[in-house]
Amino acid sequence: MDAFDIITRRLKLTPVTDGQREELRSKIFAHPDVVKTLMGDASTPEKQKYLVDAWYEEYAETWQRQGYGLWGVYKKNTSSDDLPSGLLGIIWLEDTSTKDVKIVDIGYALTPNAWGKGIISEAAKAVMSYAFRKIGTEAIDALIFGAINPGSSRVIEKLGGRYLGQKPFLEYGDQEWFEATHCFDLWLIETALPEMIETRVIGACFRTGQFAGERLLSRTDAINGIIRAIQKNEAMALSNDLMKTLEDAVDRGRRAPGWSHYRIENTEHPRTL
Repeated sequence: MDAFDIITRRLKLTPVTDGQREELRSKIFAHPDVVKTLMGDASTPEKQKYLVDAWYEEYAETWQRQGYGLWGVYKKNTSSDDLPSGLLGIIWLEDTSTKDVKIVDIGYALTPNAWGKGIISEAAKAVMSYAFRKIGTEAIDALIFGAINPGSSRVIEKLGGRYLGQKPFLEYGDQEWFEATHCFDLWLIETALPEMIETRVIGACFRTGQFAGERLLSRTDAINGIIRAIQKNEAMALSNDLMKTLEDAVDRGRRAPGWSHYRIENTEHPRTL
């Protein structure tokens, strides 16, 4: 067993290797409703591959230097048969320490066929315990698109996360990241089916509003971009009622820009570093 493997009741978490790039692309980054909570533009296989390569390169060298990075989540051989085979998700830690406090960020994504089985809660709890015991971190932060992915907020809250407020996008990203993510949101709107308005389109409009709230684009540009995306959508017509729904989503986003910022304090394990 790899020194960085984590075993839970049902799961095996193991560092992602170079040979898993295509599995990451097809299982995670190829699914719009998974990758929409991450970053960048995953609207084509080529762009998905670019994102996978960027993620792998960011985390490939952290294991020996820091003792953590990007884990792939798989079912344990002895676990129940109700879990799918293959990659179930990814979970990662990233150093965001200040000069005063040792902090790591936690993030995760789950493949659609593994939703609703408590996998992320089980994996996140194990990774947080690893961070507190093995790394000696004093706190774990989570930055979440809370309105787009409320289930992720519930996971962190159940694990003891305390909501600290909204945190600016560009504190952890740059202009290129914003532009790619915004293009992806417009693509989500352009390609959505009518039954996806509540699950996909409103979320994309809300985040577009969040970008406007951080003055990364104006409200007028945000609304005009959404209108153009709907006009390109062959499955939906832009009615007055739909336009009001989308404008409301933009304005709600403008009032709550940034990530939802949660923190879990290390209250059980003394610092070991």
